[in-house]
Amino acid sequence: MRHKEADLQRGCVRWLRLRHKRVVHFSVPNEGRMNPRTGRIYNEMGRMAGVPDLFIACPRGGWAGLFVEFKSPEGRLTQLQKDAQQRLTSAGYRVETIRDFDTFVNTVTEYLCTGDTKP
Repeated sequence: MRHKEADLQRGCVRWLRLRHKRVVHFSVPNEGRMNPRTGRIYNEMGRMAGVPDLFIACPRGGWAGLFVEFKSPEGRLTQLQKDAQQRLTSAGYRVETIRDFDTFVNTVTEYLCTGDTKP
């Protein structure tokens, strides 16, 4: 993950932990280089390229949960990321690409306040 994206994610997770303490969430650490043996082990453990950076495990509004991909303002989704987002959406998850802190706050706030019907 690029430095700007990592900084954005850290700030957003800090806010989420302070504002929504009871909401279960976790990051999906798909970043970084590793040697071939470690990469193979992670792949065998279920690592999947393109999966978004953060998962909020809270069903809302007919969605099974919310996945968030963090990108810098100039960052682009890879084809693997686009494919993963499509598969997750088809499986009933909401997926958002977030490029700034305010959008994250607004998206998460709106998502967590959504009722039981799918938008």
